[in-house]
Amino acid sequence: MNYLITLFSDQQPRRIRVIENILNNKRTVTTLFWGMRYQILPWLATDRQLNRKQMDDQIQWLVDGHLLQVNDQRGVLTQMGKEAQTEFYNRHYQPHFLNYYLWFDTEKVIRRLMLAAQVVSEYSYQNNQYAPFSFDDDELKAVKIWFSSQDKGVLVHKFKQEITECLNKLPAMTAELVVSQLIGHHQSGESLDQFSQRSKIEQADILMMQRDAFIGIASIAISMSSESVLRSLLQPLKKSSLMSSSTEITYRLFSEREFSVKKISQVRRLKIGTVREHLLEAAIFTGHNFPYLRVIDVQMMNRLNDLYSSANVDNWKFSNDIDADDAKAFFYFRLYQIMRSMDVNDF
Repeated sequence: MNYLITLFSDQQPRRIRVIENILNNKRTVTTLFWGMRYQILPWLATDRQLNRKQMDDQIQWLVDGHLLQVNDQRGVLTQMGKEAQTEFYNRHYQPHFLNYYLWFDTEKVIRRLMLAAQVVSEYSYQNNQYAPFSFDDDELKAVKIWFSSQDKGVLVHKFKQEITECLNKLPAMTAELVVSQLIGHHQSGESLDQFSQRSKIEQADILMMQRDAFIGIASIAISMSSESVLRSLLQPLKKSSLMSSSTEITYRLFSEREFSVKKISQVRRLKIGTVREHLLEAAIFTGHNFPYLRVIDVQMMNRLNDLYSSANVDNWKFSNDIDADDAKAFFYFRLYQIMRSMDVNDF
């Protein structure tokens, strides 16, 4: 059994393809919306290599074990499944920094921190003849610029001090995993397989621990003082927004310059439908801060309130009783669902 069982509920039927798309980062507005409803958005892009057969095999294993019941491509945990999920939570590593997962690319954090640790270690021994941990051009350039900007008189001490401070805020075994991986002068570091064998911890847990550890360090580092060497190293990796870059441009025009959907479409030369999708994505990620009444006026809001009075947003069925344009009506419907999702925790 792996972490997939934690993404299902015994109360809320969940679309299997949405969960698959969340894991392998097939980012559509539909996926983001249901990922929000299922409260699994932090898992976005956590298994980019996952393919359809692998997903289907894992689902079938859960079904065969009477842990998951599937109907119309929606899965819900059985009583046995709920018990197995609880047992999984108790027996396996659970993320401590899940809320930061969306803000960082884990692989970039790992490469940058590992390379910087190696550079600092070799520098402390006055050695400049070594093969770098990463040959990624972007990371090599970023670490070189970072290293060049540091006060070499205090760099080694501050780096060790700040890394230690971060490690002390991680679970003990997670901190040990990070230390085991670090590469330095005459120190090659352990592979994940080696650490798994030595610690007797399952590979799935090791992978989760690694992600959680490095994202944890990044989240701690960016809260350090402006003089922090770790902050200056990792702060550039924090995303400025959870929206896609194109969505962010659209949302700025909408929220800051108060452009209408039609005007954004004209200025950006985008289809009206694309602009609406951008605004839905923006609403998902900005939540209560989205100016819903800029889109849905009071009259329309009252109409939607009458049509969709049920507290459980998942059960709403779209019915175009509000506008002659089906696409526009669905846009109102979905945006209203998002707004109501921010106020009601119904599962």
